[in-house]
Amino acid sequence: KAFGYVEIPCVSKKLVCGDQGLGAMAEVETIVAKVQAVLSQHGSIQQS
Repeated sequence: KAFGYVEIPCVSKKLVCGDQGLGAMAEVETIVAKVQAVLSQHGSIQQS
């Protein structure tokens, strides 16, 4: 985060191994919404 990265936290659901818990990737809709929110705040993606 100190480098300007935005973290989308993992979610809790049934994992491939059969266990229930944190570790699954967030839903695509959640990721897209977060990307849109960040881009609307900053206007663009900074490339290094």
